[in-house]
Amino acid sequence: MSEPKSSGQSLPTTEPSFPTTFDFGSLEPIVVGPFVLRGKKYILREATEGAAVTYRNALLKSTKLGPDGKPTGIDGMAFAEPLLVQQCLFEVDATGPGTHGPVSLKFVNDLPSRVATQLFETAKKISRLDDEEKQEVVEKRFVETAKKLVEYGDNDAERALWDDWMSGVVRKALAVDPSGGGEKREDEPKNS
Repeated sequence: MSEPKSSGQSLPTTEPSFPTTFDFGSLEPIVVGPFVLRGKKYILREATEGAAVTYRNALLKSTKLGPDGKPTGIDGMAFAEPLLVQQCLFEVDATGPGTHGPVSLKFVNDLPSRVATQLFETAKKISRLDDEEKQEVVEKRFVETAKKLVEYGDNDAERALWDDWMSGVVRKALAVDPSGGGEKREDEPKNS
């Protein structure tokens, strides 16, 4: 077997840096409450990873994909909201909060919509399942990656190529019209 041919360029040889330790602070879940619903005390507790996965799976199952793999519709996404509340809402009784597990889905579905919606928004926020935080994390990773890649280019020509390529990637990812005309929609007719 022959050795692979080298193009003459070498790749960076730095090892990726990984943390050698973690400090998560307290592992106790974030709890809101106690508060009263229908004459009984309850707490809303941060979602476990299992509950978060169940919620995300419910969201994904509601998305219908076309033959090209792009979303074509949403059916049943609203069912994910009471499911998250159900996984995070616990009755507080004489033996303590959540001794008997979370409340039933029927209990959540029987709550007034304004109450269930507020519980959902709070559960999503304390469990860090909201879209704003995800976008913030993605943007941070993007900036960090872009900075590292720019460091690999030693000269202005490489950096200019990188900047040009990245602006195209960003425009494509955001589906933004480079002429400044706003967002393009694939289903809009093209003007000639």
